[in-house]
Amino acid sequence: MTSHHQGLGERIKMIRIKKGMTLEEFGKLILNANKSVVSKWENNLTVPNNERLLKIAEIGQVTVEYLVTGNPIDLPREKEINLKKQNTSLLLHEWKSLYYPDIKEFLEKQEVYYDKKRLNKEDKAIAINVLDYLFKDLTSNYPSDDKIEDEFKRMKKQSEILKQIKNNNNHAVKE
Repeated sequence: MTSHHQGLGERIKMIRIKKGMTLEEFGKLILNANKSVVSKWENNLTVPNNERLLKIAEIGQVTVEYLVTGNPIDLPREKEINLKKQNTSLLLHEWKSLYYPDIKEFLEKQEVYYDKKRLNKEDKAIAINVLDYLFKDLTSNYPSDDKIEDEFKRMKKQSEILKQIKNNNNHAVKE
């Protein structure tokens, strides 16, 4: 995969997350791509064809140029700044859902199975009602958004430092 495609998967994923869609839902809008195909795009294993790139760009309200290269040259400066803020916000949202999952939100948004049987909306509503009843007396100890954001920023900074160390080690090995 060439280097200009490396961020394509991340930008596709950001568009999907921003729209609040599952892999399957997003794929249906992109000319009926199945969820494994969308996953391959997001993980930079494959690249959508031109027709699908156009559709993804349309849904994300970005240019195909920006989608493919990440080059905001076609974007007004204000939109570029807003996209960076949105990407950070989306990454934070994904961090929160990954490390601080809420069962109720999960049941409401995801395709869920119980004993290999898919739960429909009514089943999910019943499960939520049962859980609400069971846990009604729990006190809230969920971390504040500020605490989660601080943790996210620390982890992001550590990740950037590790990438820098890895790059420095790679250059040392090559020399």
